[in-house]
Amino acid sequence: MTHPWRRRAVALFVGALLVLGASAPAMASSSAKGSTPPTRDACEAFADYFQIEYLVAFASAFAQLGDKKSAKAAAAEIRDNFHLILSPKLEQVTKTLAAGTDPVVRKLFAQQAATFAKGVALLEGLGLSKDQIQKIAAVDLKPDTDLQQVVGEVNLDKKKLKAAVKTFGASAKSVDINEATSKQRAAFSDAGTACGVFPDHVDCSKIVTTAEATALLGSSAKVANDDGTCTYTGAAPSSPDSASQSSTGQDPVQLSVDVYASSLTFDRLTESGQHESVPNVGDEAVAVDGFTAFSSFKTCGRTLITKQAQRTVVVAACTGDTAPSTESLAGIATNVLTRLPQG
Repeated sequence: MTHPWRRRAVALFVGALLVLGASAPAMASSSAKGSTPPTRDACEAFADYFQIEYLVAFASAFAQLGDKKSAKAAAAEIRDNFHLILSPKLEQVTKTLAAGTDPVVRKLFAQQAATFAKGVALLEGLGLSKDQIQKIAAVDLKPDTDLQQVVGEVNLDKKKLKAAVKTFGASAKSVDINEATSKQRAAFSDAGTACGVFPDHVDCSKIVTTAEATALLGSSAKVANDDGTCTYTGAAPSSPDSASQSSTGQDPVQLSVDVYASSLTFDRLTESGQHESVPNVGDEAVAVDGFTAFSSFKTCGRTLITKQAQRTVVVAACTGDTAPSTESLAGIATNVLTRLPQG
């Protein structure tokens, strides 16, 4: 079950990320031809970049749950705080991206790196040591990362910090992908797709049949491309056959499939080690509890992640009170791998 407040927060959050990835597959097909593929270092940097923006957007989305008049200003302040504090990491990441991506988007990342360098200078002016700056630059940022534990004791003057955030915020447009040119945004999306950070564009009606989705979900399935994720939705448990939340508060049963153009996605999604190995699916496969897709996450269900050659496929399903079997997800994943264009 997804609580209403959380659903709204997630919707705002995903909306904030649309330009960063959800619309990427649609653009990738039109501009990928002839572009320079990103280097492996650039792909690792892109994943770090997106992870930070993911967290920033999530935090900003919660600020928008309050009073509408103050929500925009509150969200901007949160964004600028995050960007300033993480400037050392973001400067490093954007420099790597400026050196290893398509020429069309290099200027964008170089401009962002220059802005984050100013952020680093502001942090030094607030009293952070060179060692503390280096620790922030090297941090492996996760949702549960405690920066204070990473950096150590820091006594920042609140007034000076607020002034520094305001100063940094004056340059916020230079690190906003919305302010990039259409060609730069397309190249940005192509890089994210090539690196396996954004899902690839596929025909959802062909990689999983309606009959297969219906059999897994236990009710007639409707297919849609949900911001790059192939989504197959059935009826909510104990409700009429409709793809909406039932009167009992339960979400519709759902199957989601993400196809990524890189095996690096598999490595990134499975690095925590909290999973079970699944034999005879692709080159390697694992299963984890919970529902995790590019554009959605829930505590219910189960997710299977597999890679084959340079592709990664993620199959997630939530089927009410009882999670789908690993075997059923493995069957879906195997069929998807078989139906994708080879080579």
